[in-house]
Amino acid sequence: MLTIPMMQKRTFLKRSLLGLAGLPLLAGAAVGRDARGGNQRPLLQPRLAPGDTIGLISPSSASTPRMNFVFAQETLEALGFRVKMGSHVQARRGHLAGTDAEKLADLHALYADPEVKAIMAMRGGSGAARLLADIDYALIRANPKPLIGYSDITALHCAIYSQTGQLSFHGPNATGSWNAFNVAQFRRTFLEEGPILLENEQQAGDDLIVKQNRIETLVPGRVLRASCSEGTSRCWPPFRGHPTIRTLPGASCF
Repeated sequence: MLTIPMMQKRTFLKRSLLGLAGLPLLAGAAVGRDARGGNQRPLLQPRLAPGDTIGLISPSSASTPRMNFVFAQETLEALGFRVKMGSHVQARRGHLAGTDAEKLADLHALYADPEVKAIMAMRGGSGAARLLADIDYALIRANPKPLIGYSDITALHCAIYSQTGQLSFHGPNATGSWNAFNVAQFRRTFLEEGPILLENEQQAGDDLIVKQNRIETLVPGRVLRASCSEGTSRCWPPFRGHPTIRTLPGASCF
């Protein structure tokens, strides 16, 4: 059965929390091989635990106002994590969060840091695609860890999976919405065991019946098992045919 939620696209992307491709994180250990030959086994990462350190990067647009960095750190600490900010996370060059070299330095440093167990983007915007040709994919392949973010972070998700096989998460940015729904989904995904049901929260409110976020069946039928590629659609055209990104034959787009 093919179903979609009846809600605005942006709200759905934020509330969906993660691409289905990220679900194998629940398996635990990191395994896999070089992704560049195609048909690679995904690189799985260990499940997070309270007290783990999450690194913050700014690979896209700059975050303003400065209090957003305070809010981001307090949010992750409230979830039970320690926070390590990239050395250049607050840098700025025009509308971008620093130079390409500064962004790459933070990305590589946090992947190489054994203390950091996951990496989260401060925000999306634009600029991440500028980094793809100079990312050290061998470093990432040797140190797989969850990369979390949405919007412009799609460029990093696609390139890193294509070049390394590492699964990543189309999930919340550090400065995004952390309402009760998103917090519960985040904890269920990264801290708990068991299957995850991606479903809109439905509340009747003052109405007699539920009208918001209703699920509609478009085409009845059976659900087949398949790979799923997550991301924000507007980010794909600029790097279509980019040498760091390969297609995923038979994959569904989330």
